[in-house]
Amino acid sequence: MAETMLRNRSKPQPAVMRGPWPLLTAIAAAVIFSAGALNAQTTVNLKDPDFIAKGSALFAQNCATGYCHGSEGRAARGPDLRNKDWDPQELYDVIHGGVPGTTMPPWNNILPNEDIWAATAYIISLGPSNLASATIRVARSGKGAESLTGEAKRGHDLFFDLNNQKRCAICHRLGGKGTAVGPDLSSAAAKKSVEELMTDILDPGVSIAEGFDQVVVTSTSGETVAGVKKSETDERIQVYDKEAVPPPLRTFYKDQVDKVANRQASSMPANYESIYARDELEAIVTYLKSGDF
Repeated sequence: MAETMLRNRSKPQPAVMRGPWPLLTAIAAAVIFSAGALNAQTTVNLKDPDFIAKGSALFAQNCATGYCHGSEGRAARGPDLRNKDWDPQELYDVIHGGVPGTTMPPWNNILPNEDIWAATAYIISLGPSNLASATIRVARSGKGAESLTGEAKRGHDLFFDLNNQKRCAICHRLGGKGTAVGPDLSSAAAKKSVEELMTDILDPGVSIAEGFDQVVVTSTSGETVAGVKKSETDERIQVYDKEAVPPPLRTFYKDQVDKVANRQASSMPANYESIYARDELEAIVTYLKSGDF
C-alpha cells in the first residue's frame, strides 16, 4: 500500500493555472452579462412632463372612448381614474396584464413596456401624485418590427397604428400582439394566398373562420347584441359587441337572456376599403405574408 501511494505521488500532476487569470475571466464574463442586462433596460421618470405628455397622447388614443375611461379619465363605462393616489407598480400591472373577466384588456400585447409606463405616469398625474420615488427601471420590449423593411414594415405600422381606432390589431392577434376578438392571423397568413387574404379583408363574409360565426343574443328586455362569442357557461354568455370600436365585452346572465342564435355571417366590418387606401391594404397583406411577426 505504501509503495502504491509513493508511486501515485511521483506521477506528474496536471498543471493548475494560478494567478489572476481565472478571476479576471469571471469578472469579464460578469461585466459582459451585466452590460447586456443594462442594455435591455431603460430608466424613466414618472414626473417628467414630456413622459406624462406621451402617456396623455396614448391614453387619448386608446382609453378615452365612451366604452372605456372617458376623456381625461373622467369615467365612462370604465371607472373614473382621476383624483386617486395610485401605487405605480399596481397600476402598471393592471394596464399591462388587464383584468380577467372584464372589458379591460391586457396591453402588454399592444404597447411596449415603456409606453405602458407612460400611460401609468399620465393617470398618476390626474391625482395627488404622492410618489415616494418617481424613477422606474423599465425592461425594454422585444425588437418588434426592426427586422422588417419596405412594404412589410409599412404594413406592420398600419396593422398596429395606435392613431387609427379601426386598426387591424384592435380585433386580431398576430405574433403574440394585438387583441383576441377575431381569429389569430399568424397561421392564416401562412396558409392563404395574397388574393385570399385581400378577399378576407374586403369581403369578410366569403370565408368565415371556424368558431367565429356571428352570435346574436336577445335579452329579456328586448336588447339585441350581435358579435363574437368569447365564452358561455351554464350561468352566463359573453359576447364582443360588433357595433362598437373597440368591441366591448358584454356579459349576459342566463336569466337575462331570451334567446341565443347563430348566423352564418362575419362580425368583421366590410368597409375596410374606405378605411385604408388600396396601397395600404397591399402593404398590410405584404406584412402578413412576410411571416416576420
